[in-house]
Amino acid sequence: MDIHNSEEVYMSLTVTDLALTKLKEYLSQNNIESALRVALMQGG
Repeated sequence: MDIHNSEEVYMSLTVTDLALTKLKEYLSQNNIESALRVALMQGG
């Protein structure tokens, strides 16, 4: 994706309740308050 392109791309991400709970626990235990970056990688 060209960051200089004026088109906007919207994507949806579905997260299970268990994954959300685990993520919140991890962030809390490690005192992380910043934004979360999600990367999609081939080969899953």
